[in-house]
Amino acid sequence: MNNTYKSRIAICVFAYNRPDHLSTSLTALLMNKEARGLDLRVYVDGLRQLSDADAHNKVLRVCDQPWAFSNVNVIRRETNAGLYKSLTSGISETLGDYESVIVIEDDIEASPFLIRYLLDGISLYLDKKEVASIHGYTPPIIERLPETFFLRGADCWGWATWRDRWKLFRHDAAEMAQEIREQGLVHEFNLNGNYNYLGMLDARAAGLNNSWAICWHASCFLANKLTLYPGKSLVKNIGLDRSGEHCGPSKVMATEASQSPVQVAKIPIEVNPSVYSKYCNHFSSDRPRNLPLKPIAAKIKTKFLQLVNRNNHSLFALIGPYDSYEEAAQRSSGYESKVILDKVYKAVVDVLEGNSAYERDGTTFAIRPSIDHLRRILSTHLKEKDVVVDFGGGLGGAFVNNRDLFSHLNRYIVVEQSNFAESGRELSHKHELGIQFVDNIFHLPVKPDIVILSSVLQYLSDREKVLCEIDLLQPRCIIIDRTFIRYDNLLEWFGQDCSYYYDSPVILTICPLPKKMLMLALRGYELKETWANDFDPPMHCGFLFERTLAP
Repeated sequence: MNNTYKSRIAICVFAYNRPDHLSTSLTALLMNKEARGLDLRVYVDGLRQLSDADAHNKVLRVCDQPWAFSNVNVIRRETNAGLYKSLTSGISETLGDYESVIVIEDDIEASPFLIRYLLDGISLYLDKKEVASIHGYTPPIIERLPETFFLRGADCWGWATWRDRWKLFRHDAAEMAQEIREQGLVHEFNLNGNYNYLGMLDARAAGLNNSWAICWHASCFLANKLTLYPGKSLVKNIGLDRSGEHCGPSKVMATEASQSPVQVAKIPIEVNPSVYSKYCNHFSSDRPRNLPLKPIAAKIKTKFLQLVNRNNHSLFALIGPYDSYEEAAQRSSGYESKVILDKVYKAVVDVLEGNSAYERDGTTFAIRPSIDHLRRILSTHLKEKDVVVDFGGGLGGAFVNNRDLFSHLNRYIVVEQSNFAESGRELSHKHELGIQFVDNIFHLPVKPDIVILSSVLQYLSDREKVLCEIDLLQPRCIIIDRTFIRYDNLLEWFGQDCSYYYDSPVILTICPLPKKMLMLALRGYELKETWANDFDPPMHCGFLFERTLAP
């Protein structure tokens, strides 16, 4: 695709009252290098009710962060239009200014290869009027699928279309439902009877749901238009937590975003009967979720999850990219900021004094996370006399959170920069923690059995050197948690704007760690387990390595 046409494509993001979801979605988009050359429009619907005011204001603050797209235009609606009108009018407005649009709702977490796939699809099928849209999501179908395939109609989780194709959109849900019945298309429209799309369309006609997507699907379906799908999903819907208007947990829908690209090549513009059958059959076991009624218990769970989500402090914006650590560092305030140290110190003391159960990144929580991978692994692998080295361990938060796991025979050593090490020694002495603090990995007084690196490698300019040094120390286990990973080999430095989180100007220097670098540096180890934490931004992973070579 030439640059002239790329300048006529915009990314359109829609948001309302989910700041953490929006931040995750925008951050994931920026991991698509192609996205940074595109204009971004963020539509924020107006306030619907006063109880949403706090979350809504946080969404606006997320929008105001310096996101590294070609151009950012935030459209703040003065009144609440609702999902249907907000999205359909926003797409129409955008396509008044651009030839094509990429549509992302705030609960869509993109693969690093989504935008490339969508741009390739936009280019390849630009003049193929029988193609209505390019879609980035595919459900977790067990059977093997081709690299790309077509289905009749349209879809809504990370997609793109053209100005002339969007003109197909019809608002007359009742008339479309009648046409589907009259033309004998009910069985096909409902995925051979496996998904009640027509019931959704009827509910839209009766005003019982706010779904624009069912009208878009029906419009394209009745026009006999097709949508291109990838053989593996390039998006993850992070809104399947009941935080949005429509979606709750569903195994048949939940996917991870693929970490490898999808090649868009010319294929026959038709529905492959074999692929269509696999797609339809996938939904045959999930009919109960099509019931329109929501039990009271689900509503209670919704409110609980919304409260949990509002306490998720994973928000950050990326500025850049820059060609080197030095260039990014010139624009950063640095991790040695007193604001960071003070926040972490206060949170750790709060846990030590019994006012909170758990702390993470300077934020305290009344209850522990339901799934704590670091604690689980320590519970399994920590031995009675083990020496644990926590590299980049702040003020020993991992020890403080898990004090019950350690005996007096264990040694716990934190390697940190000098200002943290000095405050850590004071804290350890005052509360009799027995944590030893050193400011250089080369100053370790003893060989470690377990090394923890949690949320640290992405901030280091010399991470290869650190990993190689740890490899030479030959610990039994290496636990790498909460680490910003990328699955290509690019080295790009960014500024991570954490001002929202710290309520003060704080910009850190960050570079996602190529997984290949990690694997090459720890040659003497076997990767035993990987994981992701729900509370972390996208692309943050955990790894457990165990020593395979004898010392």
